[in-house]
Amino acid sequence: MTATARCTCLEPNGLPCYASEHLGATGAGELLPGASTSSRLGVGPVAPRRSRAEQDLETLRRIAAYADPRKLKRDAEAEYGLSYEEALEMAYENVLAEARRAVRGRRRPTGVPRG
Repeated sequence: MTATARCTCLEPNGLPCYASEHLGATGAGELLPGASTSSRLGVGPVAPRRSRAEQDLETLRRIAAYADPRKLKRDAEAEYGLSYEEALEMAYENVLAEARRAVRGRRRPTGVPRG
């Protein structure tokens, strides 16, 4: 198994970042100043794998934190620089994207009818 160089920051989902722009010029394990040796070697604390139920709960919490339509209507122009209709459309698209990510790669449980 070869060690993969990675930086010490985390992605928004809590997983390690593998962005090459955070590595040194060669990208071959040479880290920017302040990065730890353990992250350069690909060893060190590894986040435990979350269960499907935990992932689902996290997705639902993210969706629940979206602004409700009344708040969007009131603050869309000032907060986002968008009209209410545009902000509502984008929020709807974000909810759909969250749902698609949540079900990607999952199979229908046995015994559950289609539709």
